[in-house]
Amino acid sequence: MSSNSEFCDAKDSSVTGIIMLFALTVMKIRTPKFRVRSATFENFNVGTPTNPSFSLRMNAEFGIKNANFGHFKYQNSTVRFFYGLTQVGELVVQKARAKARSTRKFNAVVKLSLANAAAAANTQLGNDLSSGVVRLSSKSKLNGKVELMKVLMKKKSTDMNCSMEIVTATQQLWNIVCKSTATGDGRNPLPSSPILGRSRPNPFRQNSLPLRRFRKTGFDLPGQVAGVERAAPLVGAWGQRPRKRIQISLYVLKGIFGISKPISNE
Repeated sequence: MSSNSEFCDAKDSSVTGIIMLFALTVMKIRTPKFRVRSATFENFNVGTPTNPSFSLRMNAEFGIKNANFGHFKYQNSTVRFFYGLTQVGELVVQKARAKARSTRKFNAVVKLSLANAAAAANTQLGNDLSSGVVRLSSKSKLNGKVELMKVLMKKKSTDMNCSMEIVTATQQLWNIVCKSTATGDGRNPLPSSPILGRSRPNPFRQNSLPLRRFRKTGFDLPGQVAGVERAAPLVGAWGQRPRKRIQISLYVLKGIFGISKPISNE
């Protein structure tokens, strides 16, 4: 008996360790990074320090780095380029999907121009043309959702803020420095539902229709639905503490594999 007990304890410890590792790595949702990687130029025209202006076409390469174990689907967005506080160009980023644990790279062309600007801006541009370096910045906000294992989806937003320098003598872009920050929308994660069917209701919502129907029967909930129901109070705390992520991961795994036995607190 003692050997069987030790074997069960070792097995339970292994399962607990696997669940903890799963919750702290796979189930942790990270903010994707959106940035300018490089660029080349065409129709490169710049003015003089006494008559400052510039007009050029930039073929920029962008990158969306997704460090999550699930896809990141993002919506259409706009990238705006600035010289100082003056907008000098913009382009549209089409909606797409960045695969799990990868960086999606794509190119886009934008026309950048500044002419007949305010006197203060012209003064600074004249100084930059004298030094041979024109400093630009780019800003954008990318809204999307991270989907984990087709079970959990969470909305994620990232702000891109890049600074860069154009060397007029060589017509090259260099010294690109980008910062991607999470803005968040304060909403709870929205799970999709292969467990309860393909209509994709929200099974973690405590008053969802499937749960109300099962409550009216007066019988015990099936393991799949019961696991989802027990996870409902924990969803609001998702991302706050690793312990909550572990509990949610455990209930989701129990629901997927149809285990109806309650979790022991011993």
